[in-house]
This record gives sequence, C-alpha cells and structure tokens, in this order.
Amino acid sequence: MNIKKILYFFYFSALKKITIISLKINSPFIFFLIFILQIYQRKEIQNSRHKKKLFVLSKSGGDDDIIASVKGKKPKKKVIFSHRIFFRMAHNYFTNQDVNISKEVKIKKILKIKNYKRFTQDFLNYVKTYFGDIEFVTFNFNYKELFMLQYICHENKINFFICLKECTKTDKQFHDNYSNIKKLYGNLNFIKKISTYNNLTKKYLLKYKLFKSNKIKVVGFPRIPDMDRNKRKGKFTVTFFMIDFEPITDALKKSPLKNKEKPIIENMVKTIYQDTLKIFFLLAKNNPNINFNIKGKTGVDQHRRDIEKMKKLSNLNNINFEYGGIGHNFILDSSIIIGFNSTTVYEALCLNKSVVVPFFKKFRVKRIRNYNFRYPRSIIVNDKNDLYKKVNSMINGKTVDPRQKFNIINYYLGDFKNAKKNLKNFLSL
Repeated sequence: MNIKKILYFFYFSALKKITIISLKINSPFIFFLIFILQIYQRKEIQNSRHKKKLFVLSKSGGDDDIIASVKGKKPKKKVIFSHRIFFRMAHNYFTNQDVNISKEVKIKKILKIKNYKRFTQDFLNYVKTYFGDIEFVTFNFNYKELFMLQYICHENKINFFICLKECTKTDKQFHDNYSNIKKLYGNLNFIKKISTYNNLTKKYLLKYKLFKSNKIKVVGFPRIPDMDRNKRKGKFTVTFFMIDFEPITDALKKSPLKNKEKPIIENMVKTIYQDTLKIFFLLAKNNPNINFNIKGKTGVDQHRRDIEKMKKLSNLNNINFEYGGIGHNFILDSSIIIGFNSTTVYEALCLNKSVVVPFFKKFRVKRIRNYNFRYPRSIIVNDKNDLYKKVNSMINGKTVDPRQKFNIINYYLGDFKNAKKNLKNFLSL
C-alpha cells in the first residue's frame, strides 16, 4: 500500500468518526461539511463550469456507465461523485437498523421518523444554498440509505434519477425482487426518471406498476468499450468469472415449488461450480505458457474465502487470483471468457471474445428454466469434459459459431451500440 492510500485511509476514517458525532449531536451542518469533504471528481470526465451540478451517488459499474457516456466530451453539467457510506451511517443511526442486515421495512414507516426527515431536509437545504442548482443520480431503487433523500428531493422538486444497473436478471429474479419492492413501496413515482438497459426490465417495472411508462427510458448498456480504441495485445489469457449462485438460491427460498426445484438447483450449484474450477486448474496445468485469471465478484464473501484458500493451495505460476475490480478490464485483456448467469458473458460477446458457459445439459430442464439466463447454443457446454474440450480447442485457435448471439445480447444489453449517447441524453449531459 503506497503512502497516498495510507493517508487517504486515515482521512476517510476520520470523516466517518466525525459523521457519527454529527448524528449524535443532531448537526446536519457538520454532516453537510463531511459531504463537501468527501465528494470527488473523476479524472476521466472533463468537467464543465456549468451552474447545474449532478451528484453521482456512487456504485461500481454504475459509475462506469456515467463515465462512458461523457468520456472525451465536456458534459453540460458539472458531474460530482459522492460515496454512499455516509448516508448509510445516517440511515442506520436514525432507524436503529444496519442497512445490510435489517429486515425489510416499508417506506411509510421510515418516513414517520421525524428527526430523520428533518435532519435530511436541513442537510439538503445546506447543499442547495452552497451548490445552487443540483440533481442526484444513483443506480438502484433499493439502496435503503437513500430512501429519505429521494423523498425529500421529490418534495423539494429536485431531480433524482436512477440509471438502473441491475437489469440482467432471470425471470424468477425479476418476479421475486419486484413483487417485494411493490410490497414495500407501492410505487416509485417519486423518482424523476429511470433508465434501464433492456426492454425486459421495463416489462417487469410496468408489470408490477412500480413506475409510470413515461418515466422509464430504455438506453442500452453504456460501458461497452470502443473496440477500435481498446484493442490490447498481450499474452493469451483465459479468465473465469467465478459464479455467484446466491441470486438463484435466494429466489429458490421464495418459490412455492421449492420442494421440487430445490434438489435440482442444489445439485446444479455444487456441480457446475466445482467442476468448472477443476477443469480450469487442469487447463492451467496443461497450458503453462498461457495466463489464467480467476476473478471473484465484489461483495460475494464466498468468492473471497475461496480465492484465499486457492491461493494457498495452488502451485501454478500462470494463475492470477483477483477479488473485485472492474469486470470489463479483465474482459478486454482476455482471449477466452468463462462465465455463468453474469452480465460479463454478454459484454464479452459484444467485444467478440471467445465465450464458454458451463451450463451443463442435465440442468437445462423446464422446471428451473426461469432461474437461469438465456444463451446462444454455440457457447454452452454439456458437461465438464465438454468444457475442457471446448476451451482447449479455443486455445488452439478454433472459433465459435456466432449465429444468434446478437439476439441474446440485445435481449439483455439492449441497444449497446447507441447506449452512451442514449444515457447522455437521458441525463441531459
């Protein structure tokens, strides 16, 4: 860790301690000062001196969507980034519940906490007085720490946008997630506007009457890099994006048919994950002159634990273990991508990478169809032996038939070719 990172760590820790004090003594002014001290600008954005400020309440992936839409151009608004952790601390303090582990609470109950509402209103008044014309944007509608700020913005006629990042879901995930959001919120029309990557997400937002149709804009997936500008030459690399099965198992818990589905899904989770890892290590052992990456997903503790364990046990010098980080950087630097039920599969297809999906044949059954994503047949494998054979043939130069792949890409990533322009227009940047 370099000296700058060490200093920033202590600086950020001090801000969090002062935030706790501001909450305990009920001082929205000190909270506002903390807000000023922690906001930042991204070097990728050539910021303008425009009077209107757009505060981006940060989330990895979502930030990259915003940056991609204005990169190389000067936006019409000043784009300022903010961490969400300070709002999370306020939410936890006033509700006496940890945002990460609390039970679901209806928004009406949160809005009845008068001191929380007054604190947020006073904070927003300071922000308006200091910065002038302001707007906010974030990347999902279930960040509990932003509930109150969204409502206060609505009452004060301040634009609060959502550029929805969680748009690549199975039908089962959409059903369970949005039916629960409907129960908690009623509707989300207090949000000014919402963008989605695809028509699939819009369909479910309308099905559960979460937004009015005129508030939803389908823009596509903006953070696909320009291939002509991002061609990278390097050592042949195979990257496995570790599989996050938690969304499937969470959906299973809420299913009325779980007694029939449970054995199949539990077997699928265990078999695909373990067999893919075995084949990945076998390929690395048999191809010592090729780089292999194992990429864990940020926030998935199982991935972190598994990576720490694999690092200790592996004696292969050509395997690189990574937990977290930006997915598309790994895709750009890779020749072959292995993934399952992940946006990275479709992003890699957009970038004309060789893609293999370990969706084994015995699990492609109607009973659990809605728990899994759709794929072009040319990229899925039947079992672990087929996985080894297909990846090995790609290493030796064989390409995959791309037929039908763009229909699937558009199904999940929408109009990705025009998405940067579409998102820029959506936010009037």
